[in-house]
Amino acid sequence: MINRREIIAGLTCLAALASSLNPTIAAQPKSLLNWSEFTNRMDDLAQRFASGKTGQQKMEQSGLALISRLDIDSASFRQAENNSFESGNAFWLWQRMLRTTRLDGGILNIDQTQMIPLHDHPGATGMVRIISGQAEVWKFERADTKKHQSGTADLKLVFRGILGPGDTATVTPQNGNIHALRSVSKECRMLDFFIPPFDRRSLLYFKPDHDNWFAKTQISCQAIGRNEFTRM
Repeated sequence: MINRREIIAGLTCLAALASSLNPTIAAQPKSLLNWSEFTNRMDDLAQRFASGKTGQQKMEQSGLALISRLDIDSASFRQAENNSFESGNAFWLWQRMLRTTRLDGGILNIDQTQMIPLHDHPGATGMVRIISGQAEVWKFERADTKKHQSGTADLKLVFRGILGPGDTATVTPQNGNIHALRSVSKECRMLDFFIPPFDRRSLLYFKPDHDNWFAKTQISCQAIGRNEFTRM
């Protein structure tokens, strides 16, 4: 019997290697990186950012460039995927491939059965590359002055689009940190890395006051703590 890991590994082989930046198509990378090379360079980037030697914008650009160069067909990547720690909930399956004090990363798997609701990653820069399938993405910022607080929240749209294989995107503490995703295809798989890792206990979910918020540029929500939201 073929298990789910074997199915996922087969889907990985179908991924395109074109790269993009938020999400315009960029040139093919000159050389690809195996898993060991990629993780060493990402960890070095995270360390330089933590020490202040690399600024926010440079860190984003360098991180996206590295993710675009990761060879997802390499034996070392497939081995790391097979060794990943799996967790999930009603909205996604998460395959954690690495975690340090400075860096967290793996593969996010979503499907059409459930949308990932609006939520944030407090203090973290998230970098994404689509492996297979397509995802529709919304990114918002708070239009009020409450910053990271629960209660009523006014949000303004900063990006809405569809990402396909090879496309990349970021969410940062300053830009589009509140976001939602849904799979346009039957399934969608994406590389997802965070510098630095965020504290999941402080994550907020944002519940729009109206169900038909998808095409709006400004929405009002209730910002709800992670524990309270999961009990709803």
